Amino acid sequence: MLIIGGVLETFRAADAQLGWGFQLQSPAFVTFMAWFIFVIGLNLAGVFEFNSHLRGIGSTLAMRMGLSGSFVTGLVAVAVATPCTAPFMGAAIASALAAPAIFGLCIFLFLGIGLALPFLVVGFVPRLGTFLPPPGKWMGVLRQLLAFPMFATATWLLWVVARQAGAPGVLVAVIGAVLLILLCRIPRSPGSRGVWHGHSRCLA
Repeated sequence: MLIIGGVLETFRAADAQLGWGFQLQSPAFVTFMAWFIFVIGLNLAGVFEFNSHLRGIGSTLAMRMGLSGSFVTGLVAVAVATPCTAPFMGAAIASALAAPAIFGLCIFLFLGIGLALPFLVVGFVPRLGTFLPPPGKWMGVLRQLLAFPMFATATWLLWVVARQAGAPGVLVAVIGAVLLILLCRIPRSPGSRGVWHGHSRCLA
């Protein structure tokens, strides 16, 4: 988080017109993000599954002993958790970009501490891990429920594309989403080396 804050402060010091979400000014980037989040929603809904080889890449790196494994685990945690902070941390991040550099960096520092705190607490008090609910069917139900916020986010990004590029941009985004659904539904054999394999079961 300090690196991210440092990069943003460096750009701002160079008189760049920079704000949180400045990349969303590009219709192409917004369309790509809509597709990306839509695919995540399809995965959460159970439309397709990434194969074990692809899933194992991140886990293999995270399971390494020492600082490298811990660092990769932290990167994965930040990558997964950071988008969830948008509704709550948007004002804080905007303030960080508007405040003097030292205060902005302090805000990013405390964001990093907040993301790391659960790992630190469980690390120092391992018994807290026993209070976590055990794996079960509830995980599948929760996973499918989490797909709906992804679809809602993709819908909002589609609205942004409509404001930026009009009907042609929306048409491109919708055609791309349909092609992604078709691609995700292509059945794959268990021994296939494809990135994903389709489901034949009904989500209902």
